[in-house]
Amino acid sequence: MIKKKFAIIGDGFLAANVADAYAHGKMPNYELTCILGRIDERLNELSTKCNCKAVKTLDALLATEPEIVAEMAAVEAVQEYCIDVLKSGVSFMALSIGAFADSHFYETAKEAASENNVKIYFSSGTIGAFDAMQSITLIGGAKAELTLNRWAGSYKDTPVYKPEIEATGVKDTLFEGTAAEAIQLLPRMINIGVATSLATIGPENTYIKITGDPDMPHNDDDVNIRVHSEHIDMKFKIYSKNQILTGWSVVSFLNNLASPVYFY
Repeated sequence: MIKKKFAIIGDGFLAANVADAYAHGKMPNYELTCILGRIDERLNELSTKCNCKAVKTLDALLATEPEIVAEMAAVEAVQEYCIDVLKSGVSFMALSIGAFADSHFYETAKEAASENNVKIYFSSGTIGAFDAMQSITLIGGAKAELTLNRWAGSYKDTPVYKPEIEATGVKDTLFEGTAAEAIQLLPRMINIGVATSLATIGPENTYIKITGDPDMPHNDDDVNIRVHSEHIDMKFKIYSKNQILTGWSVVSFLNNLASPVYFY
């Protein structure tokens, strides 16, 4: 069997999840060619575990000839690497979907993918259900909204932080508006909102509400998504204690992509 070649951009927690899956034989249809990262210690640890190359530049990554590059780093990594990867004739899978809230960047990336006969893949990450969201939207008349509850202190270095929440111990709304507005204020913290918007009615039309809770555990996410129309009302809730599902969604997606049976 000829294995599909892939490369990873990122050397943090999410990349470690995928590296663990690969090292333990849970991606049997793949060969990991390299990992591109910035922190030597973590990069060397992951590449040694996976018996692949550790690289610091995109040129070095592309020299390993992957068929797909999986990003699990940050919005800035997508902005820096995505279009060049696509122009090199390699497909790109993004976890940091917030980068695509910039409509110019999104259109440029789509154009590069089309011209080079490759794909941009959005992994479902924590939320899942992209297929149902798209189907409801295609029927017509859809609305989309997402409510996110997190520990209030996680927003300390952002424009939406309210110190009075921690001082009084009373939760409060930190942001209310569109996904497009949210990504401008929280470029690293609203990927799930942008993902929901791109799968449905767009960043300018998807409603986002963020609540800061002083009593929530520091790594937890409480996400509620609703996509609805006159025909159907889909609601679902995801409560996660860390980002492990996000990393494993990449493993699941890539395995699906290489399988003769595709679960959509």
